[in-house]
Amino acid sequence: MSAPEGRSRRASEGAPDLAVAVDQLIQSYARRAETLFIAARLFVVFASFVNALVERYRAGTATAYFDVAVAQQLAFVCAYLVLGVLLLRGRRILPLLFVSVALDAAALFAFLLPGILWPSASHQGILRSLGIALVPLATVASACRFHVRLAIFGVVVQLTSAVALVSIDRWHNGVAASLGQLIAALILFAAAAILALVIAAMTRRMVYDAASLAERARRARETVRVYVSERVARDLDDPEEESSLDGQQRHIAVLFCDLRDFTRYAVDVDPKRLVAELNAYFDAMLPAIRAANGTVDKFMGDAIMAVFSREDGAGEPAAAALTAAHAMRLALAEHNRSRAAGGLSPLRHGIGVHAGFAVAGNVGTRDRLQYTVIGDVVNVASRIERATKEQGTWLLCSASAWHDARRSSPDLPAMRSLGEVELRGVTGAVELVAPV
Repeated sequence: MSAPEGRSRRASEGAPDLAVAVDQLIQSYARRAETLFIAARLFVVFASFVNALVERYRAGTATAYFDVAVAQQLAFVCAYLVLGVLLLRGRRILPLLFVSVALDAAALFAFLLPGILWPSASHQGILRSLGIALVPLATVASACRFHVRLAIFGVVVQLTSAVALVSIDRWHNGVAASLGQLIAALILFAAAAILALVIAAMTRRMVYDAASLAERARRARETVRVYVSERVARDLDDPEEESSLDGQQRHIAVLFCDLRDFTRYAVDVDPKRLVAELNAYFDAMLPAIRAANGTVDKFMGDAIMAVFSREDGAGEPAAAALTAAHAMRLALAEHNRSRAAGGLSPLRHGIGVHAGFAVAGNVGTRDRLQYTVIGDVVNVASRIERATKEQGTWLLCSASAWHDARRSSPDLPAMRSLGEVELRGVTGAVELVAPV
């Protein structure tokens, strides 16, 4: 198993089941939608409360009708406020959605009831009032919660509320609905119920499909991330970012890190165990690089190439690279303690750092791109790392990069000059520094 495959398997094993993840997304959508609905209902109920207060004082005398209207509107304002707070803070949203549907039915019942208990002179029955048209509307509104069960519950409670209103109207006012009125009301309510169920089923399916696509896309990005450079992985998170073959010149620092004598060590080790050891080593090194805002450009066998630039938040690139190098040294010591506990021999590595200008961008074809940096700074950093063996040190840095780093980070560990050193494949000698 390669290093990316190992991390991909661990990511997939830790990811929740797709159905669970999609259901969580649907609940998140439902929570936000219901919060907006409650805000709208609060506005309507509060406006009704203010209107009831104004009408009460316009009447000049306290009447039971206005007292009940004011009290009930105030009660529902408080109830919707509490429900909104619970929706924002609660974890289980489905029970709260059932409460919301029931509260809507109760609010509509309370809104229509005073007109039955204190009817006007022109009252001809609840089924002939304009207010009764709110019942089928509320029935359809119950479908906007992405749950068929909620739509069925809404149909039941609204039907119960309508039957109760008609019964109270007949008992209190002696107004009996005609057969034609009952049939018309039943047809209207049945149409509203069917529409509610269809809307609930369709919206849930649409939201489920959208959530499934979003979750699958997120998982696909997570899988791809372990096979591409970190810069490409960040671009994947930005759908507006379009890959191009154009490069940009940047001032960067390049860090090469290579395990010492690992090729010789690998000869006598089982391949599966060797890959596991290499993956464990990479996992130990990466946090040190990322903590300094570095980007792993690529893994090359047992070597790591990391890039540091201001564009990626690294500050002074050379200082960030040297900070990462010292952190990697500490991480290696800790990793070797873990290896020793498992009966494995310690690892050693060499690190080379150089800074300069390079062209950074996507390299390849339109079908397959790799984000990398190209320039003499990359070649020199690689040669500096190779020189660590000859110079007998774990870290070498070009003097120019060291001076840049010291100017921005004077607290970096001291380095000593080794003078100018001829590097294979590099024109001219390069002054190098090493840890004291």
